[in-house]
Amino acid sequence: MAGSMRCFTSLPILDEVRDVLQRPKFGLSPDQALSLVEELHDLCEVVTPRERVRAVTADTDDNLVLECALAAHADFVVSGDSHLLDLGVWRRIRIVSPAAALKEIEGRAGGPGCGSQTCRT
Repeated sequence: MAGSMRCFTSLPILDEVRDVLQRPKFGLSPDQALSLVEELHDLCEVVTPRERVRAVTADTDDNLVLECALAAHADFVVSGDSHLLDLGVWRRIRIVSPAAALKEIEGRAGGPGCGSQTCRT
């Protein structure tokens, strides 16, 4: 993870995030969920995936992250999702937990953080 990092997302990911944030366990109103998604949209570069992926069968929505990573030409994905983490490396894209990413970032002097699921160094 040497070098600068850029954060990427896609419209399908933003739609999924909005839907998930409206689940009762988060206690957010639809307007609050939309506000958070708009913040994420503003923080990340939005890419348009061109290839459909079927690498994760247990939770097919996880494939949205992989599609975004391909479109962004990402070197790695930061995720806490067990289905994605189980892949380890997919098409030369490393999939790491937030803790592992932070550990690597802290190993570099003054390195920037990554606030989204998909990053490119």
